[in-house]
Amino acid sequence: MNVVDCDQHLFEPPDLWARYIDPVHRDSALRLDEDVLGYTWLWWRDQQIALAFHQVPGDTQAVGGQLRRLRDGQPAEYSYAEMVPADYTDPRARLRRLDELGIDATMVFPNNGLVWERRLSADLAALLANMAAWNRWAGEVAADGAGRLFPVVHLSLRDLDWLDRQLAAAATAGVRVRLMAKAGDLFMFCSDYPHSEGTADPRGDYRRTCPAASEPDVAPGLFGANAAWLLGH
Repeated sequence: MNVVDCDQHLFEPPDLWARYIDPVHRDSALRLDEDVLGYTWLWWRDQQIALAFHQVPGDTQAVGGQLRRLRDGQPAEYSYAEMVPADYTDPRARLRRLDELGIDATMVFPNNGLVWERRLSADLAALLANMAAWNRWAGEVAADGAGRLFPVVHLSLRDLDWLDRQLAAAATAGVRVRLMAKAGDLFMFCSDYPHSEGTADPRGDYRRTCPAASEPDVAPGLFGANAAWLLGH
């Protein structure tokens, strides 16, 4: 029996966005960097977005302890960059970890994907550029994954022409999830659905972009993360 994990994450390397973003948008690249107390944060320009955690499944005490130290103004106990295991960020190391766990294949999502998207929503160019940076890296992850790692492209419905280009580039780079339906399927991670920006018909945007209704061997995935839109409707 094959064992497939449908929800693993890859931690983005600290300089992923700066390395893979379109050079014209490099000033808008996200980054992971330390503050004066040694805590690593996800930053956008000069804004702190979220604290970066080194998470170990089942060990919630460590996260709580780090938050208490931060609240009390105490220096960080450890360096995030030094503590994050290689298999959290390195596709080849993740393959070795899969072998240890007895897992044959897995989908991999961007670890910080839902953390920063709404914060950048007022700057569409920066939003799309940082999504595209992950998607470019995803092509390398797929290549290194030896048919066992299936990275999920990060998309937005706010610019459908851009979305079409991203899907085409992802397919060319081999970013395909063969776990959702038939072999060769492409799975997309679109977390701003439903959205309030752009057209007033997010479902129509979805139908235009995603041929799932007429082509059952394509499996799109939507994550309803726009709570403001959901609560308003």
